Amino acid sequence: STTEQAIGTWIDGSTIYRRAYSGTAAFATNVASTVVTDANVRQIIDCGGYVNDGFADLALGHYPGAVTSYSFAMVTQNGFDVRLFSTATSGNANYAVWVEYIK
Repeated sequence: STTEQAIGTWIDGSTIYRRAYSGTAAFATNVASTVVTDANVRQIIDCGGYVNDGFADLALGHYPGAVTSYSFAMVTQNGFDVRLFSTATSGNANYAVWVEYIK
């Protein structure tokens, strides 16, 4: 669901939430461009999906080695970000990702 859903309880008693995100975001060459952000996330429990750099669907959190682009999820002081890093190109990234998290 693209709206936040409570799906369980984490080991510390916190509620685990799941939310899906999809759309298109601009990204730049040689910069870890943010394509999704959510300020309500304290810790990522699990995540998945893809970000497309214009050439291929890049599995979220996967760095395949000798390629020029990869995507990853991270928690920052401002919440949760999905970022795309590309050394090859810049443009618009299509994405579809899901995240399970606690607040």
